[in-house]
Amino acid sequence: MQQNKTGPSRLLNNSVIEAKDDVDEKLERCCGLVNSLTSGLSEKQTNDTLNAHVCKGQQQHEEVQLGLFYLILVEQKTAPRAYRDLVLVSRDSLNIVLNKTNQLIHEKWLKLQDGPRAQVVWFCKELIKNSVTRAETICHSLLRQVAGGDVTPKNVWLAESLLDVFVDQR
Repeated sequence: MQQNKTGPSRLLNNSVIEAKDDVDEKLERCCGLVNSLTSGLSEKQTNDTLNAHVCKGQQQHEEVQLGLFYLILVEQKTAPRAYRDLVLVSRDSLNIVLNKTNQLIHEKWLKLQDGPRAQVVWFCKELIKNSVTRAETICHSLLRQVAGGDVTPKNVWLAESLLDVFVDQR
């Protein structure tokens, strides 16, 4: 039996007996890479370091993007900075991150913790605000998570949050 040695997930609500999810592990690993590259650096040095690492190849580009995306989901205070860095180092119009976001929404939404759920909605709002191509796919995925007739607080919160985003960004 495989044990979870790295501690509880900051992204998903897992029970004690569930093994850590592959997506969660990959995102955490990528986040660790980004943190090791940028710890103790100024904003300009951080941008230069991330760009230099991204230029090494497709795998490094994906790792940096997913690491920054994980920071957006789990670190609410540093999310704007991580989003800015994500946009600055992206070389594929955020396709990697948009695909991973859609995957999380479709496959893991019910298991996401409340903080990361709020951050996904915030991320959607930022994508719309910055007119990112394919932002509507994230909106559509989130809308599909609103269950009709379900008046539980989480469902009502999601519906109201999405309505607020759409009203603010029309």
